[in-house]
Amino acid sequence: TVGTPRRTKESGETHKVNLSWQFEPTKMIYLTYSTGYRPGGVNRKTKYPPYKADKLSNWEVGWKTGFAHGTVRWNGAIFYEKWDNMIFTLARPGDNGVNSLANVGGARSIGIESDVSLRFGNLELTGSASYTDAQLTTDFIDFLSGGGTQVSAPKGTRLPVQPRFKSTATARYNFDVGSSRAFVQGSVNSQSSSRSFLLAADNAVVGNSGGFTTFDFSTGLKFGNFSVEAFIENAFDTRGQLTRNVYCGVEYCGPFYRIFESRSSDRR
Repeated sequence: TVGTPRRTKESGETHKVNLSWQFEPTKMIYLTYSTGYRPGGVNRKTKYPPYKADKLSNWEVGWKTGFAHGTVRWNGAIFYEKWDNMIFTLARPGDNGVNSLANVGGARSIGIESDVSLRFGNLELTGSASYTDAQLTTDFIDFLSGGGTQVSAPKGTRLPVQPRFKSTATARYNFDVGSSRAFVQGSVNSQSSSRSFLLAADNAVVGNSGGFTTFDFSTGLKFGNFSVEAFIENAFDTRGQLTRNVYCGVEYCGPFYRIFESRSSDRR
C-alpha cells in the first residue's frame, strides 16, 4: 500500500466577552458572547477531500439569584448558538465501515436551562430542567456519495443525540440518629426522545430513541470521620434508550441496530 501525503492548514482565534451586574448582594444577571472552533483535517480515504474547521458563536443571558437568606436559589440561562461549517462523521455506502468527516453546513441551537433549590429545615428540594432546539439551518447534499444532488439532510433537521427536554428533581431529608447525621433521598430523571442519525435515509431505518423516566433512591449515615451509604439506581428498571447505533454501515446493519440503554438496577 502506497501512502498519499495530504496536508491542510488553517488558523483561527476565539473570543469571550462577559458583562455582569450584581444589583443586589444575592442577585445578578449576566451577558456573554463567546466563540470557539474545531480544527479541520484530512480523511483516511483519499477520495474524500480535507474538511475545514467549524466555528461556533454563542450568545447567552443568565441570572443567579438567592432569596430568603439563602433558603431559596434560582439560576438560569437563555442561549443562542450559531454553528458554521459543522463537522460531522459520516459512514458512507461502500466504505466498509470506515468513517469520514465532512462539513455539513450551518446549524443553530436555541435553548433555556434553569435550576432551583429550596430548603425547609431538614428538607432540601432541588430541580433542574432544560429545553434545547438544535437543527440544521442549511440543506446538506452529500455530493461525494454517489455524486447525486439529492438532499441528504434538509434544513430544519434535528441534530442527533440531543433530546429537546431534560429534567431532574431530588428530595433529600437530613436527620439525626443519636450523635450521627443521616439522610434519605429520592430523585427522578426524565428526557424526551432524540434523533439517532443526521442523514434522513439512515434515521428512517434506525428510528429515534424514545423518551424515558427513571427513579433513584439512596440513604446514608455519617458518624465521626466515617460514612456509609446505600443506593439503588433506576429503581424500577426502566430500559431507557440513550441512543441507537450500528456496528457497520446503516445500509447493511440498520435493521440490527444496537440500543445503548440507561443504567439498569441490576447492572446488566
